[in-house]
Amino acid sequence: MRRSFNSDGVERKEFGRGAAFTLLELLVVMVIIAILAGLMFPAFRQAKLHAQATQSGNNLRQLVAANLGYVNDHECYVPADDITNNRRWCGARTSPNSAYDPTLGYLADYLGKSRMITPDPLFTDMLRQSGTFEDGAGGYGYNEVYIGGTPAWSYNTDGSRVSALPAAVARPSSTVMFATTAYALPDGVQEYPFAEPPFWDFGDGATDYRPSPSVHFRFNGKAIVAWCDGHISMEAKIPRGVGDDPEGGDADAQNLGWFGPDAENGYSGGASAKVGVSRMSIFEKAIDDATATIAALRPLETTHERVAELVGRCLKSGGKLLVCGNGGSAADAADFATEFACRFISDRRPYPALNLTGCGSLLTAIGNDYGYDEVFARQVRAFGHKGDVFVAISTSGNSKSIVSAIAAANIAGLYTVALLGRDGGRARGLAGMELIVPSTITARIQEAHKFLLHTLCEIVEEKWLLPKPAGG
Repeated sequence: MRRSFNSDGVERKEFGRGAAFTLLELLVVMVIIAILAGLMFPAFRQAKLHAQATQSGNNLRQLVAANLGYVNDHECYVPADDITNNRRWCGARTSPNSAYDPTLGYLADYLGKSRMITPDPLFTDMLRQSGTFEDGAGGYGYNEVYIGGTPAWSYNTDGSRVSALPAAVARPSSTVMFATTAYALPDGVQEYPFAEPPFWDFGDGATDYRPSPSVHFRFNGKAIVAWCDGHISMEAKIPRGVGDDPEGGDADAQNLGWFGPDAENGYSGGASAKVGVSRMSIFEKAIDDATATIAALRPLETTHERVAELVGRCLKSGGKLLVCGNGGSAADAADFATEFACRFISDRRPYPALNLTGCGSLLTAIGNDYGYDEVFARQVRAFGHKGDVFVAISTSGNSKSIVSAIAAANIAGLYTVALLGRDGGRARGLAGMELIVPSTITARIQEAHKFLLHTLCEIVEEKWLLPKPAGG
């Protein structure tokens, strides 16, 4: 504001230039905000897309776990569909013209209380069509040719498709179970419940005929894929010839297509050959599967750290560790307990850790007098005290002796931890904390358990059991 006076000597106030300057500042700020908003919008969009991709990956893990639960009860993967095409893995209808019910699919009993598939959040935003039989798969498709069925396209007496046996999957880490999928329409996409391979296979290996491309590369040109060993990956589309599009949609424009090598028909893991035998040697296959299984443990890191802290605090406060398992898991239990009572890497004082599988006379006495189901539970009641940590190891989670021991430890006030495999079996949800290896192969589960146990030893010893440096 500038001071001035009129002819009578009275001061007058002038706001003109001050107001103009303030308005100019406001305009500059508005321009800066607009520029920042333009710069930040792509970042916000990418952050949202990343969150949606993470959720979609978690949904696929749930589908794998559900299918492994089906395997546990039926000794085969869930059927892709039935001979009438009225029931599929993701839902059912009573007739071709009836309403579709997503709670009645073959997998529904293994999907929790809702009995429904959790939909892909990004795909939900993209949907253009609804009311078709394909609705209910949530934007995900099942490997119907090699997992939900076989190239022979045969059916059981109850009408369900003959699905693959886990033992027949030559390379689980290279065999697709589920993937993000869709189907091209003239004005967009709709749901489609199958991840079709690059070529049809009717039992004599891949043909020269392509199905409708259904794998959906919706996340910045990537599809999310769940493999038979449980690991999740993001895959880029490999350019190929256009497949069949009977509805008149542009599959390529809708980011639909295929990935993986033609030599294995993309998703078969080597099973596309007539006899379904992997081309890899047993040694190479074992390395491939073991590597993938260990990599699939990454989502367990937070729980793994909590288990390490639980064990460390228990031992430092004067408590003890009790461990048990059957067969190969008994050997793992013995090794785990030994690493604390002796040492793992560094020289330090010993800590009390009991291997409940180690005393033959005690095991046989309890088994003889009370039955084998009680061999660990009775020892837990004998040696365990409130505040101790009990660790149960089982590749299947279905051992009655393990289930009984966890129950006994809970009642006695011990902290309980379970290392399991497959879908966790009957022991799933019984322990206070659990580490479940997402694999169906017992040998790979045992190797992963050994990895989890040894890294627990390393963390506990380094962070909790070693003497602190002076002044540290």
